[in-house]
Amino acid sequence: MILLNNIVLLGTAMKDFLNRLNISKKITLLVVGASILASAIATTSSVFLIRADLTKETESKLQTVALLKQREISSYLERIQNQVSNNAVNAQILQAAQAFSEGWFALGFDGGQSKILKDLYINNTTLTEPLPIGKKDQLEDAKDGSLYSQAHKRQHPWFKRFAATNGYYDMFLVDMQGNIIYSVAKEPDFATNLANGPYKDSDLGKVYRDAMELAKGGVSFYEFAPHSASHGIPALFVGSPIFDGDERKGVLIFQTPNTKSQEMVDVGTHAGLTTQSYLVGSQGLLFTNLKKADGTVDDNALKMKANKEIMSVVSKLKHGEVGLIETINHVGHEIFASVAVLDALGNKWAYVIEINREEVLEPVVRFQMISYGIAVLIAVFVGLLGFWQARSISTPLVDIADTYNKLNQDDLSHQIPHTERHDEVGLLARAALVFKRHIEENHAQEELYKKHQLDLADRFEREIKGFVSMVAAAATELSHTAEEVASTVGKTTDTSLRASHAAEDTAMNVQTVAQATEQLSASVREISAQMQRSNDLVHESVRRAELADAHAQSLSTATNKVREVIELISEIAGQINLLALNATIESARAGEAGKGFAVVANEVKSLANQTDKSIGEITRVIDEMNGASNNIVQSLASIKDSIRNIDSSSRSIANSVQQQTVTTNHIAHNMQTAAQGTGLISSGLHEVRTMSAEADNSAGQILDASLELSQQAEQLNSQVDTFLHSLRNI
Repeated sequence: MILLNNIVLLGTAMKDFLNRLNISKKITLLVVGASILASAIATTSSVFLIRADLTKETESKLQTVALLKQREISSYLERIQNQVSNNAVNAQILQAAQAFSEGWFALGFDGGQSKILKDLYINNTTLTEPLPIGKKDQLEDAKDGSLYSQAHKRQHPWFKRFAATNGYYDMFLVDMQGNIIYSVAKEPDFATNLANGPYKDSDLGKVYRDAMELAKGGVSFYEFAPHSASHGIPALFVGSPIFDGDERKGVLIFQTPNTKSQEMVDVGTHAGLTTQSYLVGSQGLLFTNLKKADGTVDDNALKMKANKEIMSVVSKLKHGEVGLIETINHVGHEIFASVAVLDALGNKWAYVIEINREEVLEPVVRFQMISYGIAVLIAVFVGLLGFWQARSISTPLVDIADTYNKLNQDDLSHQIPHTERHDEVGLLARAALVFKRHIEENHAQEELYKKHQLDLADRFEREIKGFVSMVAAAATELSHTAEEVASTVGKTTDTSLRASHAAEDTAMNVQTVAQATEQLSASVREISAQMQRSNDLVHESVRRAELADAHAQSLSTATNKVREVIELISEIAGQINLLALNATIESARAGEAGKGFAVVANEVKSLANQTDKSIGEITRVIDEMNGASNNIVQSLASIKDSIRNIDSSSRSIANSVQQQTVTTNHIAHNMQTAAQGTGLISSGLHEVRTMSAEADNSAGQILDASLELSQQAEQLNSQVDTFLHSLRNI
């Protein structure tokens, strides 16, 4: 999970880093990265292939050498085995064994033979100067005149020649009692007894004892081990019983030094500077020397064992088979090793040849360094080429982007570059050219649309302003009419009040009509005159009420026309909104360059929405005006009804006055009728006062409605001005 989070964070960081780079740097990085990746892949794959080939070649070479050496060593050991077994029954060996045995016993039977022979052939007491160690084999005759020396003089040259010819370090003849009666090299083990002497427990003594148990032709041996008598030099002892017919006469033993084996296993430097080869015994001990890291011989190698990996391979292989392994050698180097198994002298041996892995893969390292150097040069060259190519791509793109920015700023004077190119850059340039043409066409359409809007605003202003002025004038006239109606109603009230007082006076003076006939006539005339004026006022009120009703009808008609104009404005606002939507779509198609038009389209759309809101407000005001007009019409209808009642009452009063005038001469006879007439007058005047009060209230309502209508007309005029200002500034 932590690794996944780290990968995600690294990917995010890389994404942010790349987003901050311009396209030329991105292309350069892409080209350089691709070249480095390709070089790395090619180099890595080549390294793997070369490494595999070198490994395969090395393994094949090691396997071939190991197989050849295995055959050589196997043949050598087989030859030793055959030589020792064959010579053990050879007449020459049998004759020599008998001669040396006779000479041995001729020296005495008290055990002094060992000292005598050591003095003669090791200490060289008969010579003026002893032979140096390692040169004792040069003495053929001790010149002591003994039978042994005579036999030695005869037999030693053949043994010496045979050992030198076949690469043996020493050859031993051991009698049945374990006495070493002859030795070619004359080392300290010469003339000792292997049954009970100092070397009885050495490999030499072991080989003797084993051989004494073998039948004719049998061979015993012990693997290479340091032999103290040979100055600690590792030696391989191989022995076979000597028979004279079926009679056992002793044992023939060959001593083979590891120097011979070293010569056989050594392959020199032709297989590699770090090549080492060695022989491994059945117990894993090394039989040959190894080299140290500095190239010198490791004296402790013969005490070492092969590592577990090699011995594991040995355990799995059979005679003549070869195995390969990669492991760590005794000095800690990684190595390729080939192991060849051989069965010799009854045991499983192994020949191992190894070479340092570093030496084998040194050409790979050298090739890798050269390849990386070439990859760096290629990356630099490709980077420069990629940078140049990236600039050739990014520069035109920057030019086109600058062109789009200028087009977005309505700079139509800028020339579109790279339109002549036939690649993607040319395609973008030509797209910019088409975009520029669309902008020019849109500007032309905008000019036409703006002119149309201004014309529409002017026409709307003329019509709406006219309607609003008409409404305001009608409201003003209605206000004046209402004031006049209120004034007339006031006068009517005063007149009816005076008439009421007069009627009361008449009722009081009915009893004295006779005495006040002249006064009654005067009162009747006065009443007749007042009623005439009341009739005139009533007729005038009827006329003005009808005029106010006509104005109210005109106001209702005007509001309906205003409503039609508002609907026309609403349709225009819808068209504006549709045009704004089209402009938004076109700007979206234009992409980044069309953001400016998107802003304009949104502003137009916003103004259209404001227009819709203003139209809704105007419609509300017009609805309120229409409601007020309807209230005025209803109020005027009530006023007309009241005035008609007043007119009817006035007519009744006039008829009564006329009747009073006709019946003045019959007052005395018609007092009861006069009293009733007076009651009717009082009742009529009371009704006149009531109707006058109602007319006064209606006139007040008309005045309030006309004032509200005037205010709404002013508000409508202000909203129309705001709408026209917004419309003209789109």
